[in-house]
Amino acid sequence: MHLLFENVGPNLVKLWTGTFKGLDQGDGNYEIDAEVWKEIWEETAAAMKTIPSAFIRSLAGGSSKFIAEAWCFWFAYMAPGLLRGRFADSKYHRHACQFSEIIQTCLKFALTIAEIDELEEKIVDWVEKYEEYYYQYCEARLSTCTLTIHGMLHIANDIRFCGPSWVTWTFYMERYCGFLKHGLSSKRFPWSNLNNRILNFAYLEQLRVRYDLSEELSMFEKRGKPGLSGLGQSQYDRYPRAILRVPYRKSHKPEEAIRALVAKYISEMCPGLSAKKALLLLPALMPRWGNLKIVDGDSIRAA
Repeated sequence: MHLLFENVGPNLVKLWTGTFKGLDQGDGNYEIDAEVWKEIWEETAAAMKTIPSAFIRSLAGGSSKFIAEAWCFWFAYMAPGLLRGRFADSKYHRHACQFSEIIQTCLKFALTIAEIDELEEKIVDWVEKYEEYYYQYCEARLSTCTLTIHGMLHIANDIRFCGPSWVTWTFYMERYCGFLKHGLSSKRFPWSNLNNRILNFAYLEQLRVRYDLSEELSMFEKRGKPGLSGLGQSQYDRYPRAILRVPYRKSHKPEEAIRALVAKYISEMCPGLSAKKALLLLPALMPRWGNLKIVDGDSIRAA
């Protein structure tokens, strides 16, 4: 997690944006103009409209808003397409795609011995090319050879000895640390707070197991209870499986093109009603919600 998604990946983007430790391109040609990066981040945000939120949270706002999870998804599934044709020399794009392949292999639930051997060869090749493209065997550019670049060479052996990456990564541990942090209320006796938090959690776990209260006492899993779960939500009786969520604009006036599409949809759902007549029946103002939650299902962000 920290190796690839909070170090190597973000550092690559810093190199491509010309913001890595004050270094220029040297003999290379890998930097991408700021205007192009603006377009890349806009395309990243736009892609979220068609990607289920169960896969990844919104990536709007550019890399400054990214956390490890976002970097993982962006490099593994979006970067190869978004960076295509952006570099002056295509070798940098091929190198980025190779990094994406390494991530996807590391994310596999299970790996064979042959796959681990192949992964090791890919990583060695990637690191050697990284040194050629970015370090350029120049002493003044030694800062590009961070410890995490060397750390990649140990990934294959770590998988051999410890199992797939998901067995040892820190997503769950950091989430658990966040859970403990919420129990801190005393600056004078923080350890007592932590002890009580862990003890009470253990009590709840035992109650959950003994009396089959998994749903009621769930701490980390999503609860399956349908209905509204917070402020800024609305639900209509005729559509019990749909929950409308903020942002909400009460006095929204849609464009004529949108009104025409709504009228066309209504005409198709109501036999005998033409789109032209449906358009005349539409109100001038239509409340707009920014998110639709399907009960026991996915959340859909509006355009």
